[in-house]
Amino acid sequence: MSKSDLGGDRLPSSFRDPNGYVFYNQTTKTTQRIILPSYYDQYASLMENGLYNHLADNGYLVRHELLHQTVNKMIIEPQQIPLITYSYEWSFELLKDAALLTLLIAKKALAYGMCLKDATSYNVQLYQGRPIFIDTLSFDFYQEGSPWAAYGQFCRHFLAPLLFMKYKTMMAAKLLVNYMDGFPMDFISSVLPLRTHFSPFIKMNVHLHAKKLKQSNTNQEMRSIPMLSKRKLQYMLDYMVFFVNSLSYKKNKTEWSHYYHHTNYSPAAFDTKTQVISQWVDRIGAKTLWDVGSNNGYFSRAISSHVTRVIATDIDATAIDEQYKMNKEKKISHVTPLIVDITNPSPAIGFDNKERPSFTERLLHQNIDCVLALALIHHLCLSNNCTFAMILSYFKQISPFLIIEFVPPEDSWAEVLLARKRESRSLFNFYHKANFELACQEYFIILSKQAIPGSTRTLYLLKAFE
Repeated sequence: MSKSDLGGDRLPSSFRDPNGYVFYNQTTKTTQRIILPSYYDQYASLMENGLYNHLADNGYLVRHELLHQTVNKMIIEPQQIPLITYSYEWSFELLKDAALLTLLIAKKALAYGMCLKDATSYNVQLYQGRPIFIDTLSFDFYQEGSPWAAYGQFCRHFLAPLLFMKYKTMMAAKLLVNYMDGFPMDFISSVLPLRTHFSPFIKMNVHLHAKKLKQSNTNQEMRSIPMLSKRKLQYMLDYMVFFVNSLSYKKNKTEWSHYYHHTNYSPAAFDTKTQVISQWVDRIGAKTLWDVGSNNGYFSRAISSHVTRVIATDIDATAIDEQYKMNKEKKISHVTPLIVDITNPSPAIGFDNKERPSFTERLLHQNIDCVLALALIHHLCLSNNCTFAMILSYFKQISPFLIIEFVPPEDSWAEVLLARKRESRSLFNFYHKANFELACQEYFIILSKQAIPGSTRTLYLLKAFE
């Protein structure tokens, strides 16, 4: 990080906007934004014409406080977002909601004589269970006849990945980690099925869009930008809202999306497991939890009334999507569901690998009180060849407490995984309860353990050595 003239740390992700930048104030321990004089007129209009109040009052745009103003700069402090997440960690419905929010803000800006000049997914975050726009400097004056400057960005960051997920795979969003500015339109045009050429919307906004971009890239002559009346621009945005709203995907059954329909617990055992976990969370006074392998979020929701915040991750995009939708339906606002593979979490990307921090780096700043790792260890060890030491040492660096469920080799799910090892099965002879407990004692104190009645599994409450 580079030091700003205020003694704060300018965020490595904040260098693309010529009108200002974001920095971390070491004194207040908050993220703040500097606005440069080149944006003063737009900022004044945003604050005075009613647009800011409308967006902030409805929870569409983060609120902020003006801390300092001179002829050289303004400093504002926005609402603080506890955990920054990225679109390559989002499920279909969350990305869809973020796209609709972006279009709604673009429409509202027009109604107040302004336009939304940026439509990147990085300007949207998940806050209190719903997407919120975080970039106060993304508004400009509307000029009659001007097309939507952020159209291409919206297509790359939102429309393209949504279509990729709908027609190909729900894991498509994970590929965005390789495309910081969204999917290139020629790439998306090439992977979508032939039948999408018969959709007027997709034909125009993907296939013809890609063709025009290719033509403009090979033609060195300057082309005039076509004019677009305000009425036509409003119609275009309405049409995009209608289409994005209509998007859905075929709900194919995945390995984990129906996991809780095929558990090794009786209903009574499942209830006991839930009660033990809730009691242990209360016992240690945990307020911020990371639920690893959360599946559809059953246990995250079960303990949500006991804690302040839960970060719920899983490798399965369909399960996370179901979790996001259930949280919305039940109005659970403090559970953050993300697509994260613990064996290959989101890496640091961008310029000098510093623009977008890795998932683990962001997690380390969350002050996690307890990690919840239920029905997970057999997958890490038997499917991914992780050792007990690797798993336990990783969790120890994240949190002082760990609630972990040991699934023994005689469990039917573990037996399936071991059977796949065939001639190399003997390499996993280390995988048994006694060895697990010995490994735990290298990193943690075993505060409690509870056999789950009616199953072969055991829950452990562990406290890290200081």
